[in-house]
Amino acid sequence: MSAEVPAGFEPSERTGPFFDLIGPVYAKTRECGILLGLRARAEHCNARGFVHGAVLAALLDVVCGRNCSARTVEPEPAHREPDRGLRRCGAGRRLA
Repeated sequence: MSAEVPAGFEPSERTGPFFDLIGPVYAKTRECGILLGLRARAEHCNARGFVHGAVLAALLDVVCGRNCSARTVEPEPAHREPDRGLRRCGAGRRLA
């Protein structure tokens, strides 16, 4: 296994524009759920040298969603119908 990939992790099959920007992101599936990780680089860090909270929040957002989805028999839609509340976000779209 490459020194770039943390032990037990494989490159995540699921990706997107943001993960392409901060990645590569790695995944590990265990009995307790899915774990995500990445190798921290200088561009992930804040002025104090710690991984920026936004990077950690992004990983948390995705891992929570993936774990909830994996434990749901019939996933509910991620949004409400237009003009009734929240909508799916996308580049150039508003959230509500």
